[in-house]
Amino acid sequence: MFIIVWSYKIKPQYMNDFIEAYKENGKWGQLFIKSKSYKYSKLFKKGKNDYLLIDAWDSKKSYEEFKKQYSKEYNLMSNKCSMFYETEEKIGEYEEID
Repeated sequence: MFIIVWSYKIKPQYMNDFIEAYKENGKWGQLFIKSKSYKYSKLFKKGKNDYLLIDAWDSKKSYEEFKKQYSKEYNLMSNKCSMFYETEEKIGEYEEID
């Protein structure tokens, strides 16, 4: 398995919009589910505006293939959702140890 870990500081006025987009069955999940390699997205909260997101895929290769195949939709969604947060940080990409 392969995961991508993201950290967000949310703008308070967009809290509900952010959650609807990033929760497991949210707008991002609806896009990701087009790939058979997508496993899940998990959203965690710390304090009022700090969130951690974990997206899981079968492999890094399958994630990269998805991004290439759906680059237009991915970039459009990313641009729309960028208004919901003050900061977005990609903490890292991790591969499961067998």
